Amino acid sequence: MNLPKIETATYELTVPSSNEIIKYRPFLVKEEKILLMTKESENPDALEISVVIKQIVNNCILSDVNINDLATFDLEYIFINLRSKSVGNTVDLIYDHDCPNDEKTKNIPFIVNLDDVVVEDIKPDNSIIQITDTVSIIMKYPDYDLIKDLYSNNEDNNKKIEDIEIVIRSMKYIIDNDTKHLVTNYSTEEITEFLESLTSNQFKKIFSFFGTMPATSYRTELTCEHCDFTHDAHLTGIVDFFV
Repeated sequence: MNLPKIETATYELTVPSSNEIIKYRPFLVKEEKILLMTKESENPDALEISVVIKQIVNNCILSDVNINDLATFDLEYIFINLRSKSVGNTVDLIYDHDCPNDEKTKNIPFIVNLDDVVVEDIKPDNSIIQITDTVSIIMKYPDYDLIKDLYSNNEDNNKKIEDIEIVIRSMKYIIDNDTKHLVTNYSTEEITEFLESLTSNQFKKIFSFFGTMPATSYRTELTCEHCDFTHDAHLTGIVDFFV
């Protein structure tokens, strides 16, 4: 006799970077075990957290989506929604605060409603970098693999991803007048040669794209009841929400 199969609810959400609607299920006991193991490790870093998030999101997305093509903030946003539907939509957090009026009060507890987490600063025009009057570059936001490599190489003093490699791995098209060149149709050597032909200011203009990256964000105002200290709290990035 076969054991019963438990029906799992399904939900929809819109991927921030593409506006694509995808379906997903809550994470189950097997995914929660992965999450708990990471949380119980001593001070998990951003790389370790990213690996777990990617694995859980990959398990739970029901639509035909290539996880490797998602921007990091897409993965974060999907994971936060998964957490909201799987465990609950509130998270209890603590803001560290040394209250001058109460030695026993060292923090301010507050509750984050995960349904209020948004992705800030998505501007389609940010991805188009005008190099000259006739040449422009269309960028894509860094994916999980690039972020993983950046963190991994930062831990190894003998390795470092150069700025030019970061740019190459984040380029989508080079546009010359009306001709659109798909970067993946060219070798790394060809793209490198193109970038090395730019002036320093032109390259800096491209690299400034990474300073405009969207991020998962939650804002709230916190007040200490003992000293009236007020703080505009701003949570951003998955490490702040990973609880």
